[in-house]
Amino acid sequence: MKAKTENAAVILCAGKGTRMGDSPINKVCFDCAGAPVIRRVVQNMRAGGVGRFVIVVGHRAESVMGALDGEDGVLYAFQKEQKGTGHAALCGLKVLRDIGFGGNVIVSMGDKIVRSETVAGLLANAKGAKAVWGVQMREANPNGGRVVMDDGGKLAGVVELADAGLMAIKGLPESAWAGKLAELGLNPKKAAKVVDRAKLPGALSSVPERRFGKDAAQILLSKYANAGLYCFDADSVTEAIGSLGSDNA
Repeated sequence: MKAKTENAAVILCAGKGTRMGDSPINKVCFDCAGAPVIRRVVQNMRAGGVGRFVIVVGHRAESVMGALDGEDGVLYAFQKEQKGTGHAALCGLKVLRDIGFGGNVIVSMGDKIVRSETVAGLLANAKGAKAVWGVQMREANPNGGRVVMDDGGKLAGVVELADAGLMAIKGLPESAWAGKLAELGLNPKKAAKVVDRAKLPGALSSVPERRFGKDAAQILLSKYANAGLYCFDADSVTEAIGSLGSDNA
């Protein structure tokens, strides 16, 4: 039987961070006011009540491990192939399973510095819930996936901006794509990625039908954006993620 232990965090640091160019260090190791970003993430989470950390590494793994040298309670999980956020989280969760951890676990990104008060709030709310999900006001995170609520105020799902963009231009002539995406408020970089994706064979025809009862414009104007910050029961989320497929939409 697994014993409940201190709170844990799985922090995802395996991504390539292409926006940073061909850097010799992982993006989570860039300096933030005199310390690597990932060290600030760990220290804030520790101050918020986390005692055990699993850092999921991959690209430039040695730089991440070096940036955390000397930090107590840190273990590592290696994600050999980049198979998405769910797979990265599962790599870290399996390490917790192997050491017999059975408590609450926060899952977050290594390049996202979270206030210790927010961490403490997640853990406090997790005592009375199966899962706690962090969201932000849309204005604070304009490029985050949109949190969609149904007409009754219940969570219906999350739609990434690129998916909402594809929904919006499906059925329109290619000459109208850029204008439509600009009308919906996608920034030029995000809009260009949507257009490139839409040009791939079968991309638009494969956009799944959505059951949110809302069109792309309504989705993009949703009040909340996904903060990519979660708190789960470790055993339950390991089982749930293990059943996921690759069709995010």
